[in-house]
Amino acid sequence: MGEVHIICNNQAALRNVADPKKPSTGQHLYLPTSNELISLAQIIPIHLTWFPGHKGIEGNKKEDIEAKKAASNPSAQRQMIPPRKAKIKQQILNKNKPEYFTPEENKRLQVRNCPGKFNKVLNSQEKAVTSTINQLCSEHVVLNTYLHRIRVRGDPLCNECNQLKSVRHFLSHCRRYKAQRKKMKTELRHDKIRFKSDNMRGILDNPRAIPHITKFILDSNRFENLQLYRKQEP
Repeated sequence: MGEVHIICNNQAALRNVADPKKPSTGQHLYLPTSNELISLAQIIPIHLTWFPGHKGIEGNKKEDIEAKKAASNPSAQRQMIPPRKAKIKQQILNKNKPEYFTPEENKRLQVRNCPGKFNKVLNSQEKAVTSTINQLCSEHVVLNTYLHRIRVRGDPLCNECNQLKSVRHFLSHCRRYKAQRKKMKTELRHDKIRFKSDNMRGILDNPRAIPHITKFILDSNRFENLQLYRKQEP
């Protein structure tokens, strides 16, 4: 035998077998096959070929029959899928949340009281706006405090006010956006929504406040992705 040709109609399977070290879903299922092919390739050349639907390939019907047998066999041993790293990490964080997070951070991580209504309003916005509001809620947003935390910026201070440029500072204190904030507060009062500078979650979690926050964010021109979005508006 001069060489081996393996023909398959599943591109993902071929890619995973050819590159088993690349992280992918069901990676543990491909490793045994990949290891066997690597050993065999040292003796004889192996070619992996994709062919749509096995059309015109001899043995296609036999392959389908064998696949159905394997899928319907109740006695077939199923290999347990190892827990994903992300799931393990999340379990550790949940178990030790009081130790890992401050009370203020725990408050931010709490589930909203009205997720259905909130998400419905949020999803009605443009994707760029929705993304920015979610970032403000999590405080993982392109403001100096967060940029300093991830070591992108040397200091966390606001260039205008010389105070920590956090989400709270951006929404309720920064002098640079005084006019836009005044307009937002007026509109919030008109809709009987309280704006408390010491509790930003009060408006960030309020579905009725989302349109007003969106307008404030757009009027501030603070975020580059939204500046591009505004230029594309008709």
